[in-house]
Amino acid sequence: MSNNTPKPASGGKLSTALIVSVIWCAAFGVFLWLHQEKPASPAVPPAPPETSVEKTALSSAKKPPRTNFPNQPAPHAHYAAELPPPPLTSGAADPVPEQPVIVPVHSHAVEPGPVLISSGDSYTGGGSIHGKISLMGNPPHELAIRLDETCGKMHPNGATTRRYVVAKNGGLANVLVYIAQGMEGMKFAVPPAIELNQIGCMYEPYISAAMVGQTVRIKNSDPVLHNVHALPRNDGNSEFNFGQPIQGMVDEKTFIKKITAPEVMVKIKCDVHDWMLAYVGVLDNPYFAVTDTNGNFTIPNLPPGVYSLVATHLKAGSATNAIQVTAGTDTPVNFTLKAK
Repeated sequence: MSNNTPKPASGGKLSTALIVSVIWCAAFGVFLWLHQEKPASPAVPPAPPETSVEKTALSSAKKPPRTNFPNQPAPHAHYAAELPPPPLTSGAADPVPEQPVIVPVHSHAVEPGPVLISSGDSYTGGGSIHGKISLMGNPPHELAIRLDETCGKMHPNGATTRRYVVAKNGGLANVLVYIAQGMEGMKFAVPPAIELNQIGCMYEPYISAAMVGQTVRIKNSDPVLHNVHALPRNDGNSEFNFGQPIQGMVDEKTFIKKITAPEVMVKIKCDVHDWMLAYVGVLDNPYFAVTDTNGNFTIPNLPPGVYSLVATHLKAGSATNAIQVTAGTDTPVNFTLKAK
């Protein structure tokens, strides 16, 4: 029997070998491409050494700023806006006057020499000044004070503020008149004590003055509790606050210990009764006065010389005059202030 099955052509083996060769060549090409040498990167010069200032700047830039203290959360953006406002200062709104502008003594003026006034004596070789402070314009009406029941019994007709006390002739009360310049180098004995009284739930006097080192006796003449709260502003003076619960109590030490530098004016109030206000002008010499209910004042026994004289009022402001004092004479000096 004859074998008629066809035999595979020899070309099949050749095709298989060719395909395998192509695959090996491709794989070897990929191998060579992956392992070929890459061109070297250009050389980078070494960085110069950092200075101490640069190191500090870099370290500050790398570290985030510290915005809170240890163990405290950082406040969010609206923290400040959500805080409650600070408490308002109690007491009637009666601002301290601005410091007056002092008219300088002219260079050709004869400056007074040092004067030492011994304790118990007065300077008798000088002159004096007197005058009147007048108010120009119409002051605003005073405000009625809302008294509590106890203090209201002491004022059956009511009480008002004392910002402008003006006489029929236009004289202005409660004006502090004092020598502001020209007494440099002089020494003076400290005058006797003055008294600041709390009577009828009001401070009396409303305006007063003292020399640095002069005793201010602070007394409570009422059968009710008052407290004395001083609010100085100048460097060298210290705030103080003490109570006087018993009628007849007197303090003679606190003011002289706490108020040790000139200041016009030192505000004093009572925190129990917020309408109770007083002002004490503290000066570096004893030559001052406060105008009476008619606006008049007198300053006696001034050493001869040329001075700057100031008149200052809580509401009407201040005015300054250059004056010359002659031994044995009484010089008139008048001021006019404007209602505001």
